Amino acid sequence: MNDFKMMKLSRWLSGIEKHEFHYDANILYENSNNNENWHSRVLRVFFEFRDGNEYPILKSFINLIKTKADYPSLEMPYQGNIKCSNEKDRIDLLINMGPKGAIIIENKINWAADQNGQIERYIEVVRENPQFDKSNIYVVYLTADGTKTVEDYSLTKKAKEWLKGVKLNENCHFLPLNYTNDILPWLEKNVLPDIKYKNYILLSSVTLYIDYLKTKLMHNESEQLITTKLIQKMKQENIKLESLEDAFLTQKEAEKFAERVNLAKEIIMKEVAERCIMTPLRIYLKELDPNLQIQTEEFYLGYFNIIIVHSSWEKCRIHLGVWQYKNYGGLQYIDPQNNPFSAEKLSLLKAMFSGWKGDNNEPIWNYFDSNYRGYYTLDAWKIIENGAFVKYIESFIKEIYDKVKGFTI
Repeated sequence: MNDFKMMKLSRWLSGIEKHEFHYDANILYENSNNNENWHSRVLRVFFEFRDGNEYPILKSFINLIKTKADYPSLEMPYQGNIKCSNEKDRIDLLINMGPKGAIIIENKINWAADQNGQIERYIEVVRENPQFDKSNIYVVYLTADGTKTVEDYSLTKKAKEWLKGVKLNENCHFLPLNYTNDILPWLEKNVLPDIKYKNYILLSSVTLYIDYLKTKLMHNESEQLITTKLIQKMKQENIKLESLEDAFLTQKEAEKFAERVNLAKEIIMKEVAERCIMTPLRIYLKELDPNLQIQTEEFYLGYFNIIIVHSSWEKCRIHLGVWQYKNYGGLQYIDPQNNPFSAEKLSLLKAMFSGWKGDNNEPIWNYFDSNYRGYYTLDAWKIIENGAFVKYIESFIKEIYDKVKGFTI
């Protein structure tokens, strides 16, 4: 496939993706890391919710399990605290019901691959705990839509024997559930209606998570639809993709094209950064104080690093960059080991920058405004190109500069 066809196809794909994906804003969707651990932690919070001596959501979940499989010995304990844990002994979610048994939840919502002997290891860990009844251990294999099935090298013959059945259909305590057909309907039809209206936090939490799951699962369905349309479009463009060999070769060509595009993107980004940030910043610094000089300037996708020095500053320099996906800036020690501030001077400096953070490398620093972060999207680089970002940087630098005037740094 030549680059012209690849570019044409890429632009078509970009357009079809924008058309297919329609999301409403959801604070969970915007701020979760969307991995299996996160989903397992959400379920843990629901299961541990207690109303008096009752655990209504966990009880409802156990009822859901019993509607899917014949487990007469699975029941809620009559008394005592229910304890759940995430990632203990690498188990995604373990529901500890004491003498009544345990439920191991292996979360595969994002299609994580099975590991060799994985479920066998989890069962063995639980079996070795003397507080559990070995005959009342259950495993829930939780996937996105039910199309992913467990591998025999994870759910081994030994694991099945421990779960009271060599075969899955012989009353084996192993139950595949999925978010699309089980968890989402259960939350909507069973959990949400039973929440007391005045319990605003639980009500809003479950409502938001339901909306989150709908968004995520719709995203999965849309991706399958787009893939189908992409295959049709490739056939129209006379791009052969009818065998596994064709698929691998096309993927290699696409990866090479993506590499070339990424290189071009890096070059354009640096040009935009030079034109729209560094050139006006040099002019600004010269007007503010001719002794302020830019020592370091680096710009990459999702990352930038600017260091500004002053001829009279011996201990610190101004540093602007990215930390934990957020933009920040402040004073940075030139030699933190051998030339830091004295405790007295550091105390004075922190008083001047009330509310700012500090550490051993950067005695004072603060995050940028939330409107100026995440420079790995086109929208963010539009802010750079229209001059808004450099204006913000200039005001940030001036705030630092004005405060340290007359202070020996």
